[in-house]
Amino acid sequence: ENPAGTAYSARVAGMRLAGKTGTAEIKDSKDDETGTEMGWYCAYTLDESPSSSLLFIGMVEDVKDRGGSHYLLPIGQSVFLYLQQHPYA
Repeated sequence: ENPAGTAYSARVAGMRLAGKTGTAEIKDSKDDETGTEMGWYCAYTLDESPSSSLLFIGMVEDVKDRGGSHYLLPIGQSVFLYLQQHPYA
């Protein structure tokens, strides 16, 4: 919800979310600049009822030059938006 937050673009109106982004670098050495990256994003709803809490965890390989872990933000957002529009039992 904070515009200065790293996952602000993943927010969903009407839902309180907490999340964390991360990027795993896969390379042969510290100086390797040709390695690849895996992007991670996890988020969960800050719901008062634990029985209706939701958790999203996503990982995408080869996100280097595609926004790193932020590549996953719209994916997580679409999952929460879908679940918001299609309540579960």
